[in-house]
Amino acid sequence: MPLDIDGKAAVHTSGLAWDGVNLWGVDFKSNLAYCIDLERSLTDSQPTINGYFDTTLNGTIACCFVDFQDTRYLAISDFMNSCNTIFVQVDIALEENTAKNAVKFSYRNEGFSQGLEFIDGYLWESENKIGIDIINKMDLAVLEETRDARRSTVTQFNAPSKMVEDLAWDGEFMWTSDESDFSFYRCRCDSQ
Repeated sequence: MPLDIDGKAAVHTSGLAWDGVNLWGVDFKSNLAYCIDLERSLTDSQPTINGYFDTTLNGTIACCFVDFQDTRYLAISDFMNSCNTIFVQVDIALEENTAKNAVKFSYRNEGFSQGLEFIDGYLWESENKIGIDIINKMDLAVLEETRDARRSTVTQFNAPSKMVEDLAWDGEFMWTSDESDFSFYRCRCDSQ
C-alpha cells in the first residue's frame, strides 16, 4: 500500500538518508522528502511520518545529509527535469512544507545523478551514464562558488558496475548498487 501524504502517494522511494535520529526518504513520483519515525514505524509495522516537504523538483532521485559551513543540509538530486542538486535547510522546508525558500544553493549535476553520500567534508555523487558510469568526489566550497560539478570534482573513477545507482559509506568501504543485475558492490576509495 502506498504511503499517502496529504493526497500525494509516495510510491517510488528513490533515496534514503539518516540524520542521526530519523530516516529520511525522497520519492521520485510525488517529489516529496519525508522524515520517518523509524522506531515507531517498526513497532507499528507501518510508516509514521514526522514531517515532509515538496522538493520542488520533478525527478527527485537521491539524497544525503551534508554538514557545510556549520549547518546541516539535505542534498537532493533531480535528473528528469532540472538536473540540479539542491542543498535544503530541512527546518525551514518542514515548516513551509516546501523547499522553495529553504535552498542554500544548487548546482547542475552531470545529468543522471543516482546516488549521493557525504564523507569527510566531500560530496560524492554516482552518475549513471549508460555504460560509462562514474563516481565523483566533489569539493563543497568549490561547488558552492562555481555551481559546476565538473570544476568541483577532485577525484573521479569508474563505478564498479554498468548501471550504477545508490551510494553508501560504512566508514571503510563505499557501497553501490546496480539496477540492471540487482547486485551490490563494495569498493575501497580514498576518502581524503
